[in-house]
Amino acid sequence: MNNTKQTSKKPNFVSDEILREVATELQPAFEFNLTSASSLSEIAEASQDLFADRGIRPRWSALLLTAKIAKAIWLGTIDHTKQQIENR
Repeated sequence: MNNTKQTSKKPNFVSDEILREVATELQPAFEFNLTSASSLSEIAEASQDLFADRGIRPRWSALLLTAKIAKAIWLGTIDHTKQQIENR
């Protein structure tokens, strides 16, 4: 009989603060390999490494929420830049 304990790596709880931090850290990716037209799942996949760097394994729903926040920040940056150009 095999008494080895199987451990399942449960996803970690992720606070709103960490979600926002990761979304902010993801912004440079929009300048290189992501765009405002990138799908949420593509952005979510890109955020996985940033969570892994923190030792966090979030649920897919947390990755999608991070993607939504990151995309909203990026779109806000685009709008802000457009306003600055128009006001010159």
